Amino acid sequence: MPTQSTQAVLRPLLLAVIFIGMVGLEVELALLRHAESLEQWIPHIALFVGLLAALAVFVRPGRRTLRVFQAVMVVFLAVGALGVYYHLAGNVEFALERDPALSGVGLLWKALRGASPALAPGALAQLGLLGLLYCYRHPAQQPENPMKRRTAFPVLLILAFVAVAACSSGDNKAADTTAVAADTSTMSATTTTTTPATSSTTASTAAIVPININTATDAQILAIPGVGPRMLREFKEYRPYTSIEQFRREIGKYVDKAEVARLEQYIVIK
Repeated sequence: MPTQSTQAVLRPLLLAVIFIGMVGLEVELALLRHAESLEQWIPHIALFVGLLAALAVFVRPGRRTLRVFQAVMVVFLAVGALGVYYHLAGNVEFALERDPALSGVGLLWKALRGASPALAPGALAQLGLLGLLYCYRHPAQQPENPMKRRTAFPVLLILAFVAVAACSSGDNKAADTTAVAADTSTMSATTTTTTPATSSTTASTAAIVPININTATDAQILAIPGVGPRMLREFKEYRPYTSIEQFRREIGKYVDKAEVARLEQYIVIK
């Protein structure tokens, strides 16, 4: 078991690793433009609070600052798990829009290999675990800590924010799905009026007629093979498109390069 002198050397180094990890992760998120929706701001806020808590522990490693730091590290674990869920759920949604027959292991494999790195948010959870390790048996902590209940408040506040953001995201997705339901049903009704022989021939021989993605209606976008309510939402979010490079960059956040190239056949930028 490490002696107190060894712990005294290793503990500051561990805090430095945590601090550098938080800075690096924040820079990476900024470069990826990970701030396009409310839920994407959650890791930014958690990292900002984490940096402040780490600085406070470094400058003044007392009972109160350690408790706050521990609380923030627990939030890191929660936010990391939430991020993994969001990434997996988004990849599953896109995979099912492209191939509704996917299920089980095949669907999971597609989700893990999707455009959104499914396990990347685990880096935040890893920093949380390192932070809790830093606090383990810290000399500044005592068995009886009267600040325990008070410092639990920041944790509850941040977790409440995470929960509200998650619920808000779910409501927005449900609203978007409802908004395009009428267009989808109209398209389905139109499709059923085509005779079986004609529809099979048309699907294989008809030339692709690109649509102007900046002015296309929901029904026109949903008519693109493999596009469902989720991709429709992403198409519309980045309007107006000024170049095909912008389209590739923005839609490439959600699907791989091969799928982006396929979708390009059906759109034009005007």
